[in-house]
Amino acid sequence: MSTTSLGKKIKEARLEANLSQLELSQALIVNEKSVSSYEAGRTKPSIETLNKIAKKTNKSIAFFTEDKNVEIDLDLKLNNIQAELEKIKQLLKKRRQK
Repeated sequence: MSTTSLGKKIKEARLEANLSQLELSQALIVNEKSVSSYEAGRTKPSIETLNKIAKKTNKSIAFFTEDKNVEIDLDLKLNNIQAELEKIKQLLKKRRQK
């Protein structure tokens, strides 16, 4: 997907969610110019930022990417991260018990 098409999708999602650029920027913890730049297609948000945009606007990642595999890949990555975090928690718990 081109940066311009992605920007249009971001703006569409933001407007449908009744958010201003300022409100979205605050939710993303970026400045307002960044949101403007995403929407204009001047810059492309990272996948993490795009995921935050999706959550804040109640859209799926697929809405922005038009690629259903991206959403599946993200779910797999998130599941792997959660599993790794559980392992770390268990290691830390064992360490504290010593």
